[in-house]
Amino acid sequence: MIEIKNDTENLLHALKHSSRDDLDTIEKNIKSLSFLDLLNSFYQDLNYNKADVIQQTTIDRTYAYQIFDGSKKPGRDKVIQLCLVAKCNVENTNRILTLSGNAPLYPKVKRDLYIIFCINNHYCVSETNYLLYQEEYGTL
Repeated sequence: MIEIKNDTENLLHALKHSSRDDLDTIEKNIKSLSFLDLLNSFYQDLNYNKADVIQQTTIDRTYAYQIFDGSKKPGRDKVIQLCLVAKCNVENTNRILTLSGNAPLYPKVKRDLYIIFCINNHYCVSETNYLLYQEEYGTL
């Protein structure tokens, strides 16, 4: 799994102790991290391939492969499904949502509250969708 927290802490430390002249060097050494990089690191830890992931979501197979090859930008609910399959905790789900250009989960939003509950209780996509459907919040 990619160590984002340590990398970020190191970067913040370097920025705190740098001058204006150091910024170009620091910028050149930053590896851009996409949400797919992070998600794929979780899938690798679980020994999942793309077909395994897609099978556990409600995402259309063709669309899912377009997400994985970078030709489609997924919406928030699709990213949440991918995070549920990756067994991400709330913190990692929010990082991935942010990296994908989507809003993070916020517990004061009632639908998000249920999604956070599902993540914390290791619900799969279908269990999460069932709870959201029961509470009339629309499925992922």
